[in-house]
Amino acid sequence: EIELYIDKRSGKNYGPPMGKRIILFVDDLNLPYVETYGTQNAIALLTQQCQHGSIFDRVDLVFRKELQDIQYITAMNPTSGNFTVCERLQIQFATFDTAMPDTSDLCTIYGQIFEGHLTENPSEKIMEIAPSIVATAVAFVQAVAARFLPSAVKFTYNWNMRELTNIFQGMVLSKGEFYTSPPDMVRLFVQESERVIRDRLINVTELNAFDTMLEEAVKKGIKCDMTTVFTEPR
Repeated sequence: EIELYIDKRSGKNYGPPMGKRIILFVDDLNLPYVETYGTQNAIALLTQQCQHGSIFDRVDLVFRKELQDIQYITAMNPTSGNFTVCERLQIQFATFDTAMPDTSDLCTIYGQIFEGHLTENPSEKIMEIAPSIVATAVAFVQAVAARFLPSAVKFTYNWNMRELTNIFQGMVLSKGEFYTSPPDMVRLFVQESERVIRDRLINVTELNAFDTMLEEAVKKGIKCDMTTVFTEPR
């Protein structure tokens, strides 16, 4: 695959067009099959490229291509695969361990994003409920993840920060002149939650369960007039 993005420069030297660099992202670095003696062919090939900066031509096996201006970024799957990657490859990288943020971190992250948007067209009443909208969104996505579990048929049921991001991405597109009261903003939150999560559910039973969960979460977590939130079309 690397050879699709590199050109011959001179002699044995290969790389991207002059003046440019290639950054290659390798996902699930630890997933290749572990052989009898603990080796992984794909990892060995990547180690060769990182250590020696070259690969052998697949047609002319004695011809060695020198790779230039190529950088690798990789990620590992924390739940499956081989959890010990070859040390000779590890020393070629700076390694970072990133844990998932907890509830308070998520509230801080999305609270700053959402409240930062609201300051463009400040409404005192909406600003008052902004923290509760964020807290409700975080708690609701966590409840959805616990209730609607993935399976072979429901392989799209993977709920994480992406859903929160998509919800608030839609909300920060709102314009102040159209959302002037707390019920308006809560209705927008309900609509975005349905767009991001409800549209991925696959049967009527789960759709009804989602509607009940969302209504209960909003009424419990956000203090405002709910008269029009669930009755008027969104």
